[in-house]
Amino acid sequence: QLYIVGNELRKNQKIKEAIKIFELNASENPRSPMVYESLGEIYKRTGNKKLAIKNFEFLAGKDTQNPRWVWMINKLKNRK
Repeated sequence: QLYIVGNELRKNQKIKEAIKIFELNASENPRSPMVYESLGEIYKRTGNKKLAIKNFEFLAGKDTQNPRWVWMINKLKNRK
C-alpha cells in the first residue's frame, strides 16, 4: 500500500512527500528489496547520489545475484 501511495505522490510531483512515504515503507518492510529500490530511484532522480548509492549498495549486499545494483552503483559513482 505504501509503495502505491509513494508512486502516486511521485507521479504528481510531490517528491518530498513521496520520499517520506518510501522511507516509512522501508522502516515498515525492511526485508522487501522493492522498498530500497524505490528509495534509490527517487534519490537518484532528485540528485541525492549519496543516498541513492547507499540504497543500491544495500540491495547489492542482499541480492548478490542481481547485476543491476552493481551497474547502478557504478553509474552513479561515475556521474559528475
